[in-house]
Amino acid sequence: MLCRMILRIMPKSISSNRLQMESGNVALAGHSVPVQSGQNHRRSFVSITLEAPDGGNILTKKNGDILKKLNHYILEQMEVEIDGEKINFGKEICSKSKPCELSNTIAMLFLDAFWSEKLRTDPRIQIEYPTMQFFENRLFLPTHFYGVKLANKTDIESFTMIHFIYQVPAYKHHVSEEVSAAFEKSVRKVLESDRCPFRHSIFSLSILKDEMGKNATYTVPFISLTVLLLLSFTVGSCMTADWVTSKPIEAMIGVFVSSLAIASSAGLLFAMGIPFINQVTVMPFIALAIGVDDVYVMLGAWQDTSRLLPPHKRMALSLEEAGSAISVTSLTSVLSFGIGTFSSTPAISIFCKFVAVALTFFSAVMVLGARREAAGYHCILVWKKCDAETIAKLLTYVCYILAAFYGCSLLEPNLTPSRLVVEDSPLVHYLHLAENKIWAEGLIGRVYVNNAPDFTKHPKEIERISQMVKELESTPYSMGPNSTSLWLNDFNKYRQFFSEGDDKFYHTLKSFLEISFNNHWETDLQWSTNSENNSYVSRFVFTTAFKIASWNMRTELLLKWRNITDNYPEFEALVFDENNFYSDQMLELQATTLQSLGTAILTLITVCILFVAESSIVFWVVFTLISMDIGTAGFLSLWGADLDPTTVVNILMSIGQCIDFATHIGYRIYRSPCADPDERIADSLGAIGWPVLQAGTSTLLAIIVMVLVPSNAVRMFARTSVLVVATGLFHGLLVLPIIVRSFASHAQVHQPHNID
Repeated sequence: MLCRMILRIMPKSISSNRLQMESGNVALAGHSVPVQSGQNHRRSFVSITLEAPDGGNILTKKNGDILKKLNHYILEQMEVEIDGEKINFGKEICSKSKPCELSNTIAMLFLDAFWSEKLRTDPRIQIEYPTMQFFENRLFLPTHFYGVKLANKTDIESFTMIHFIYQVPAYKHHVSEEVSAAFEKSVRKVLESDRCPFRHSIFSLSILKDEMGKNATYTVPFISLTVLLLLSFTVGSCMTADWVTSKPIEAMIGVFVSSLAIASSAGLLFAMGIPFINQVTVMPFIALAIGVDDVYVMLGAWQDTSRLLPPHKRMALSLEEAGSAISVTSLTSVLSFGIGTFSSTPAISIFCKFVAVALTFFSAVMVLGARREAAGYHCILVWKKCDAETIAKLLTYVCYILAAFYGCSLLEPNLTPSRLVVEDSPLVHYLHLAENKIWAEGLIGRVYVNNAPDFTKHPKEIERISQMVKELESTPYSMGPNSTSLWLNDFNKYRQFFSEGDDKFYHTLKSFLEISFNNHWETDLQWSTNSENNSYVSRFVFTTAFKIASWNMRTELLLKWRNITDNYPEFEALVFDENNFYSDQMLELQATTLQSLGTAILTLITVCILFVAESSIVFWVVFTLISMDIGTAGFLSLWGADLDPTTVVNILMSIGQCIDFATHIGYRIYRSPCADPDERIADSLGAIGWPVLQAGTSTLLAIIVMVLVPSNAVRMFARTSVLVVATGLFHGLLVLPIIVRSFASHAQVHQPHNID
């Protein structure tokens, strides 16, 4: 079987370079970037991990035979269903793409040679780890075998997992992603059959998208529970001992109006072409919590007016009291999320767009309620009339801020993929393997040289290319020269046996490529014609391997590689693997977070100055807002969060939510007519303390159901909201009154306007 496979495959380009490129880097891959050759179509991939059921050694003769038969069946006999028609994957689809045909050939050659006494004694074949010599080809084994144990420095004794990667091309009018989806369904059935006695997991980009989409599927059903909890609390907290002054109907309409704002804002943005993303699923919970908060402020301001006044005067006083406060919080919320819409990270930008436009209006409902109350009608039976009937020590804050700063110091950029999917996702096992084995034991990185020099005219550029490759091989995470596959290396060895000069460079190269053991390099090269109408290689690709322990290291390595290629600008070299877009997001996270927070804080100061004409109160309100944001970020870190797009969204969200607590209290202190500092604080807390407590409790009720969602991303939103409410109430009802009483007792007394 081995000889037949060698004869069948080798003329079709077996090579460590080509095979490693096509099957190497799959930790969290997207689409392969097409090599600059004749086949300029996109390919998807499907990767499979196989482990022994007991987690032990999989390197046995029996397992090897099963693995070879399994791979052969998938590539040669398995059928996929496309357009309702079952077709042979190998003959009809895979045969049209050389990379597809070569899928897992490295693994197959190793499994055949490992138990072959004849091949093990052949000096041209050396089965060593990490690089296996197979005739004229060096095969990089860590792309397929993980959990490897060595008998000595190079001899493989056992391994616990094998990684199969299948390159899936397009088929007729179906793009590769569509073919990949059909392939996944068929291969899943094969893996669940008797053909596969191993523990398996499957990964592809389409599967990742589907599993991330479950965050929305799992979260949406909880909205109804949130509405029920909010309605129950809002109605209950707006009831008093007097059936005339109670406001249950107004409270219900407040929740309803907030719901309408959510639906209308979503519809508006969808109509504008803003796409739906998973983070948006938590938007209704946040918008409901923020929107209902204004209901409490309006109703609290109304209850604070004299019942002896006519409805229109009470409404004017309520709007004077609550209108400005609501305007401050609404504007700052919209602006803080609006700032996030300019984020370079799409997930953050789209989420902020959805939240920023969810505005509500409640005044009209209040007018109707005012008329009902003035007429003496029952709060529920509106056609019927009836008879009308806190400070702690600042030492607590010092402990809070120290713990918050400590948590912030631990917050580091990280983007762990397993946190992006729901907990019962079939991808969890694969991602766990990727994070703990695949990335740590070997990945292939590609370098595309997009402006290769004409070596007939510039032969010294060969040395410069070689120098760039050596620098890439010398990074801390590189697996060294043995993991590098570059056509120039093999060609230079071949070229030394010929006497042709540099002007025959490409003539000799074409002869080199015509040899069966060398023609695989053709797929790595793109030819062009120079000014003399002579052919030369204008672009090429090479690979080198690395291993990392975490995403932070992956980002560090990417920066090192880019710095190296930047030192050779004439080659226009592009470092690529399918995970770069994750690393690029991590590079932007810290800057995005600091810029958004800084801009939001400046915006808050501006808005507060417009509504609170007292500099000392403005200063301390902004101080508490910053303190709340620091606390939210710090305690999120202590609660297990890393700095990823979800956490950034949470921190931006905390700005909008924190506003409701500190600003309402600060604004009410500013508007208090009392001159005595103690009376001023008591008056303010008496007027606005209960609405703020209502707002915090309603936010908890709106969010608390999210802890039931089996998704880390969704639960992180819930944790943020819990921290926002806790820090908000702590600052609004405790810290801010104490600070204002202690450091701003000289604040000018507000003179209320007379309303005729």
